[in-house]
Amino acid sequence: MKINNQQKNIPEGWQQVKLGNEIEIFNGGAFNSEDSSSVGIKWLKIANVGVQSIKWNSKSFLPKEYSDEYEKYKLKDGDIVVALTRPTLGQKLKIAKIAKNDLPSLLNQRVGKLKFSKRINHKFGYNFLILDRIAYEINQLLAGTDPPNLSSHAFNYINISLPPFSEQNRIVEVLETWDKYLEELSKKIEVKKKIKKGLMQKLLSGKVKLKGFSREWENVKLESVCNIVKNGIPEFRGIKKYFSTSALLDINKVINISYHERPSRADMYPVISDIGMAKMKGTNRCFLINNKLFKSIFSTGFVFLRHNNMIVPKYLFYSISNNRFQYMKDAYSASGIMGGINNGDLLSIKIKIPKDTKEQQAIAEVLTTADQEIETLEKKKKIIEAQKKYLLNNLITGKIRVLV
Repeated sequence: MKINNQQKNIPEGWQQVKLGNEIEIFNGGAFNSEDSSSVGIKWLKIANVGVQSIKWNSKSFLPKEYSDEYEKYKLKDGDIVVALTRPTLGQKLKIAKIAKNDLPSLLNQRVGKLKFSKRINHKFGYNFLILDRIAYEINQLLAGTDPPNLSSHAFNYINISLPPFSEQNRIVEVLETWDKYLEELSKKIEVKKKIKKGLMQKLLSGKVKLKGFSREWENVKLESVCNIVKNGIPEFRGIKKYFSTSALLDINKVINISYHERPSRADMYPVISDIGMAKMKGTNRCFLINNKLFKSIFSTGFVFLRHNNMIVPKYLFYSISNNRFQYMKDAYSASGIMGGINNGDLLSIKIKIPKDTKEQQAIAEVLTTADQEIETLEKKKKIIEAQKKYLLNNLITGKIRVLV
């Protein structure tokens, strides 16, 4: 690679074109939502298209007979699909590549399949469209339109600096090297998570015991080893981080509040070693209060537990975050979209604990080590993602050139 220091408008040997002249959008079929089922052929709806990802769910299927009737809407490996709605402010374009595990599937009418001209390597075109500035430009172009539909017309106003086809191929090869490494890291992370899940099932049930421990275990109600934190603070000063249940998963959703803005949240003020858990049905969001979370404010969608001397805090954390406990939590939860468990039912759920707190500590340390291995890989993945993003922005614009 070499840096192109003489770039003014477009790189030497490149050609600026209107993207609308180089791209077509093919609409999918109008399938009847009443025919959706849990088996059959996959049906790619707008809700299934994420940012560079496809997300299937149990209602993403149509009966198998649709596959013959709608042959022209069948997707192939490598097809590029886009949600035909402009991105909201600050969000990226919902565009993704179809992979083999997404097939067989059909294209719905609110999702478009992109086809580039022969002058554009379709992988190069895809990498151009996932640039942050493209979503911004589309958002500006379609602002105020009703409905805010994305069509090939929108691309008429977007310029693309197009390198020779041979250089497009080289750029794609470089970016795919990073993609392959990211894919390998993702697989390693998933393997580590499965190993940790297996360890939790074995160690927290007592089916597998660590060497050096022989004391008995017992089944106890949660209320025997902890209590629900109710003592908050009458008032907090200054600005505090406020976590909703969704903010726990997305740091971008964390907001800052003052006591004047949300005085009712002063009660949700746990201390270090308290354990937080989302009460809503169908969620498994548990966390231990540490220095980073201390002095934060939390929504009433959480419940906080404070351990007693019968249990080690991290052992309690792993006990309530495992699948068995969360299954019991959901079984006791109220029905409905926002259904959650009440405090009395929560405290009545039983967990299995070693009587020896040293054994609890040893189990917690094994699981903590597994978590640290996962965290190390996830940090590494973020670094590689940042490197790839830097390369993407500079290769696609020609600021960095790929030598023959």
